[in-house]
Amino acid sequence: MKDLFYGNNSVISQCQKTQSNEMLNQKHNFNAGPSILPREVIEDTAKAILDFNGSGLSLMEISHRAKDFQPVVDEAVALFKELLNIPEGYSVLFLGGGASISLRKKLLI
Repeated sequence: MKDLFYGNNSVISQCQKTQSNEMLNQKHNFNAGPSILPREVIEDTAKAILDFNGSGLSLMEISHRAKDFQPVVDEAVALFKELLNIPEGYSVLFLGGGASISLRKKLLI
């Protein structure tokens, strides 16, 4: 069954999908906030949380300044520039806070 959720997480539609003679249980979240991620992303993240790149440390335990973590930052910046078509000469800033704090931030020039 494929469940579709909206608003208060009530089921608005159901359909069946067969792949390799097995039923898939897949949910779709149309609520504001985090979205459904591909299974591969969740599995890779789970592995990194336990042992990041064979370092013996969790991704949650290493410093954002560590040399092992720098490739993660570099890839994230490159992907943002590619996806958002950010021209050369511009930087990508990762700033803390959520939606309400964004309203209080000033333009950085």
